Amino acid sequence: MQDLCHRIEGGILVSRVFKRGKMWCVDFSADGQRVRKAVSTSKKLALLVLKDMEVKTARKKFSFNVPEGNLEKLFEAYIEHVRINTRPSTSLRYQIAQQTELLQQSASRSRRG
Repeated sequence: MQDLCHRIEGGILVSRVFKRGKMWCVDFSADGQRVRKAVSTSKKLALLVLKDMEVKTARKKFSFNVPEGNLEKLFEAYIEHVRINTRPSTSLRYQIAQQTELLQQSASRSRRG
């Protein structure tokens, strides 16, 4: 068994890619659960699968999921984020863009119905 890629955080093995026979395998641990899978005969593909698993875990861990609800609520949350984290001129520009988008949406809805 050939170990090629591993990452250690706080002394704990978090993820690795290793070769077993002709197959490249992924060993990944997150939220107290361990996942081991035989992925492919390609090392590049196994590394991509490992990175994809890490990204999905990070999104879940840091709440990068899109909130459920309508688009207007998502815009409001984003504008609040912009208001807190940017200069006032940038915040104003984004608010104008949001209002323009909402007007375009309501106009397209009224044309359909």
